[in-house]
Amino acid sequence: RSLPILMQGFGKGRPMTLSNMFRIFDRYGPCMIVVGILCSGIGFANEIELTFRSDKDSTSIYENEHLILTYQATHKSQDQQWTRANYLHPVYYPSGELLTEDFPEDHPHHRGVFWAWHQLILGNQKYGDAWKCTDFRWQVHQSHAYKENQAITIANDVTWLSRPLKLKNDQNPPEGESKSKLTEAVAEKNWITVQPLREGYRIIDFAISLQGMQDEVQIGGSENVKGYGGFSVRMALDGSETFSSQGRAVTPKTQSIQAGHWINIKRSGAGITIINHTNNPGVADETALWILRSKRSMQNAAYPGRQPVAVGRDEPLQLRYRLVLHDGTLSAEKTNELSKQFQHSPPPW
Repeated sequence: RSLPILMQGFGKGRPMTLSNMFRIFDRYGPCMIVVGILCSGIGFANEIELTFRSDKDSTSIYENEHLILTYQATHKSQDQQWTRANYLHPVYYPSGELLTEDFPEDHPHHRGVFWAWHQLILGNQKYGDAWKCTDFRWQVHQSHAYKENQAITIANDVTWLSRPLKLKNDQNPPEGESKSKLTEAVAEKNWITVQPLREGYRIIDFAISLQGMQDEVQIGGSENVKGYGGFSVRMALDGSETFSSQGRAVTPKTQSIQAGHWINIKRSGAGITIINHTNNPGVADETALWILRSKRSMQNAAYPGRQPVAVGRDEPLQLRYRLVLHDGTLSAEKTNELSKQFQHSPPPW
């Protein structure tokens, strides 16, 4: 719309004949093209701009002032039960529809996007259950958000605090109670990196580093045959979801299943892909163990299963995951491309 005005000015009042227009463009055309490209670039940057807001309780990330997710740094509970922190909720699909659930009626200990384990063992003593949020606390010492290359990272330093099961109560103590009976068990560092929306999908990367603070620390999944525990997404389901891996349909079962290193869950207009980094322990030959549910539960990249693994003082246990939130049209070919990019990206530690 501004082109005739610009050309009128450049032409210094000359009639806008075709020959004059070509003369003006010959002289000023390159400048006009550069200005147009810069203006387009500025407009595009504005369209995908991510911002964040932080306070003592949480950090929220916005895209053009629309909330897309929140990291919960301080403890939340319901009726003084199921106290939890160090997780994401809410998280939204690119469409603006809510993806995650918190305190769901069927499993009130489930929460948004989280990583937790049933078993915590110090020496020969079993401690609290981070999965069920009993006899367990997450002390977030520092939560720092920063922007780099249009993406925003939330970096967190967290201490796991727990008590032996022999002191277990029916529920966690009230928030004001002294933590003198709680033992420092694991030092966790995590990085949550959110990329701006592009081509109908949004990437969220997770890097989790766990280091024992006591001798002989171990973590493990549930002690039954399911062995669930680890990185999980508690998502709202409407019953129409389909599950696939590497372009092949997958059927959720009660027990764990073996599938490719990524799982895509989609319905009309929305979908989420969970990518298990191939450097994660337990992921080999592009296969992994999954706990998948078609209703009323979480989706879990199960690790290590029912048999606990060591969390050393000297060498941390390091895990990486990627979520791709999309509009339901993400192809297996594109998912493989995004997975390869993730496998070759440098870790933040």
